[in-house]
Amino acid sequence: MLAAGLRPRQIVKPYFIFGLITTLFALSMSIYLAPQAEKLLSEKKFELSRAYASKFLKVGKFQHPSSGVTLFIRDISTNGELLDVFISDRRDDVFTYNYSAAKAYLLASENKAVFVLTNGVIQIHNADQNLLSLTNFDELTYDLSEAFEKNNEPQIGLGQLPTYLLWSDPIAAMNAADKTLAQVLENFHSRIQNALLCLVATLIGFATLYAADLSRYGTSRFVVLAIFLLANVKIVESAVIDITRSNSSSWPLVYLPTLIGLSIFIIMMMFSEHKWKLRND
Repeated sequence: MLAAGLRPRQIVKPYFIFGLITTLFALSMSIYLAPQAEKLLSEKKFELSRAYASKFLKVGKFQHPSSGVTLFIRDISTNGELLDVFISDRRDDVFTYNYSAAKAYLLASENKAVFVLTNGVIQIHNADQNLLSLTNFDELTYDLSEAFEKNNEPQIGLGQLPTYLLWSDPIAAMNAADKTLAQVLENFHSRIQNALLCLVATLIGFATLYAADLSRYGTSRFVVLAIFLLANVKIVESAVIDITRSNSSSWPLVYLPTLIGLSIFIIMMMFSEHKWKLRND
């Protein structure tokens, strides 16, 4: 193409257009689709976390659904009966309640988890008086819903918040996700930066192959060089994350990998053009 009279700028044009198209596609994903997907994933996880039956019905293990509460189920019968159930409730400073039952049933709804214990005994220990009382029961209900009040609302992460909110009202986004202003700004600009790396990768890939020219040794060395350069760009990206998340005024550093990548492209193109001119002269 160079021998036919095309200038390097004309040759790089289709590569630039391809990189720009991929950047716009990645930008639409990082700005709109990714937050929507993460929000949907968080809602599904929250729904699963509220499924008390799946949380409790683990046999042969001591579980701690809440601080001060211990639960043990030896086995589950084929008809759904919980066999040999033990519950220890130590949430009260004075009284400790230990429930033992031969059988039990779990009645679970959207925000309730109630055990129906049958044929068991309850031990109540009074720490102030150092007294232990035992009571046998045929049937007893034990409500564990209060142990999961903290799960009444799903947690909101920065990745779930819409991009326009991060841009228009970062203070509101900061309060919604319980994050710092620096973290909000870093998350917003990272969504743009990640898309720009598509253009950077395309241009660096073209520049390295363009620099290879018609070497009889092939282009393998230059492919390795392109991978090495892109790896260094990603290293720079990782290095600035902690800085930008700790200082709200340092958000421009988010775009440093893109600037370095474009600088690498320009330097390699200038070197290749200079080499071509020397060869023709």
